[in-house]
Amino acid sequence: SWIVSNTSKGTAGGGADPAAADGTGTRTDGTQLAFTEVRLKTVLSSIWTNGGKPGTIMTGAFNKQVFSTFTGRSTAIEEAKSKKIVASVDAYESDFGKLKVIANRFQRPRDVLVLEMDKWAVAYLNGRNMISIPLAKTGDSDRRQVLAEYALVARNEKASGGVFDNTTS
Repeated sequence: SWIVSNTSKGTAGGGADPAAADGTGTRTDGTQLAFTEVRLKTVLSSIWTNGGKPGTIMTGAFNKQVFSTFTGRSTAIEEAKSKKIVASVDAYESDFGKLKVIANRFQRPRDVLVLEMDKWAVAYLNGRNMISIPLAKTGDSDRRQVLAEYALVARNEKASGGVFDNTTS
């Protein structure tokens, strides 16, 4: 994992952050806890204290639904004209800024990531930028291979954080 600072995790059961924020370490899962607004606010406060300005929260499906139940200072909205009730939260305004909330089906369901997106980048390895290579022709079709080697770069690990070890059902 790239995120070492600004975390909330289940410490029972051996939960621990990686030793280094260079992507080589792994997070040790702890006992799962409920995802709560208090845990999220703790992470947001820690990020802000470390100089970060996150704008995105990414979460799995179950915890996106949990997030939509956070009350904060919200008021339920019912649109009379369209006869629909708005039951999801796609934005969150905290004491430390506005964040958009995105359900991400490709991340671990037990993790909620709080990210400052411009502090993350893709770095192509020397001589391995994305290229398209023609392959053997079969019939009327032209086949190609897309090839690249790249890595994720954390430009400032302390600008992001995570609420880890959340329940997933």
